[in-house]
Amino acid sequence: MQMGLLRALAVMARAALQISSCMKCINQTLRLRQFRAPYLHGITDDIPLAEAANTAELELGPVAPDKATCQSVGNPHAVMFVDDVAAIDLLDIGPQLEHHPLFPDRANIEIVTVLSQNKLRMRVWERGAGITMACGSGACAAAVAAIRRGLTASEDVEVVLDGGSLFITWQAGEGRNGHVIMTGPTTHVAAGIIDPTLFGPDFSIDGDG
Repeated sequence: MQMGLLRALAVMARAALQISSCMKCINQTLRLRQFRAPYLHGITDDIPLAEAANTAELELGPVAPDKATCQSVGNPHAVMFVDDVAAIDLLDIGPQLEHHPLFPDRANIEIVTVLSQNKLRMRVWERGAGITMACGSGACAAAVAAIRRGLTASEDVEVVLDGGSLFITWQAGEGRNGHVIMTGPTTHVAAGIIDPTLFGPDFSIDGDG
């Protein structure tokens, strides 16, 4: 059982290395850069979706509180905007939307309320985990979705989650690299050592493996 858990942690850590890199950590504030610009197109190689669709406003049926704005920031997200996140029964709709037929790899589900022109309130149902206090990639996806839908006034957005705030910048627009920058507080939770062999024979710490 312990070895299975360690292998799962190793896979998660490797995936995290492929998605983002730590740029800076000063005064317990961590800044991460998503390696890739968000994938916005509804084709199999991107989010993925089971079929081509308008990812800015995707119809997911009566279980969804709104049309979803879908993108990948290294993992798939479906973001829905509502008047009040607290009024949504995320425990009920979360697993249904995660396993929606349009998402062959399932999806993370974000329910978002626009608080102001640069501030969002978000709750999240994470793929394979359920409701969680925070989700960094979900905050990035929510900010990108709000910008795509014209719901924010700038590329800098504060996302308020159950566990606290994250500050997201999407470097979009002509001449920009499209990266998503996430900044937020850090705290020490635990320390440990994972055997590198758990990552597989081709793994390297610089992400080339």
